[in-house]
Amino acid sequence: MARSPLRSADVLAELHADLDRYQRDVLEGWRAREEEALTRRPGPRKWCAVDCLEHVRKANALYMNHLERAVAKAERKGRRAVESYRPGAVGAFMRAGMAPRETAEDGRPRIALKVWTFKSFDPAAQGPPMSPTEALARFSDQLERWRGLLERMEKVDLNVRSNTLLGPFLRLRIGDVVRYLVAHTDRHLVQADRASC
Repeated sequence: MARSPLRSADVLAELHADLDRYQRDVLEGWRAREEEALTRRPGPRKWCAVDCLEHVRKANALYMNHLERAVAKAERKGRRAVESYRPGAVGAFMRAGMAPRETAEDGRPRIALKVWTFKSFDPAAQGPPMSPTEALARFSDQLERWRGLLERMEKVDLNVRSNTLLGPFLRLRIGDVVRYLVAHTDRHLVQADRASC
């Protein structure tokens, strides 16, 4: 099935709004929460709120490394911004599977599809959770990195392809990677909210 093109400016404006939302909801909102609520794991092998945030930071950091290389290559080759990009089938599928999309009985979004994670990205397998202060500082640094990358992405073609965690075996358009990472972040913030209640 053909996917409709998306305006590149709209995709990047949404990312900018998402970064502002993460700044407000996580960096500012979590400071009012009790440390115990943010570091309490709801069960064996279950993640606490801080675990969710650290998982997002680690996974997104690897994708951002690939994005930065793809953007640098696009800059070198003169692949300037274009008005629109067409989401790829795999990128659209990955985003749809990752995004929280159902509403639970209590009106809050929930995760409909469980997804397996690599052990290296499983905070519960790494030992006790880190302190909320450290987790928030790391996430804050990553948001600043996102903002710098966003400025560069505004000048390049979002159709340029980037490696994923599977390396060159699975390459997605920059626009697809950005939309996937927002869905991934949103998914785990929903999980973090439920874990800290």
